[in-house]
Amino acid sequence: MTLGGMLKHLAYVEDHWLSHTLHGHEPAPPWDAVDWAADRDWDWRSAAQDSPEELRSLWRDAVARSRELVARAL
Repeated sequence: MTLGGMLKHLAYVEDHWLSHTLHGHEPAPPWDAVDWAADRDWDWRSAAQDSPEELRSLWRDAVARSRELVARAL
């Protein structure tokens, strides 16, 4: 487990639960291109190839979308 993997995983969880589970949206990039059946830990493992800036941006964007989706749901 790495901090980068944790941050990428948190970004995935934000998108999955609030976009897909709450609103029924299809997965957005980068999640839509992942073969989750082949690599269930892709979010954790693939973070090693991402820069800290990319990971922070991915997480911040996911949180911003989640806030909008929660506001829409309420």
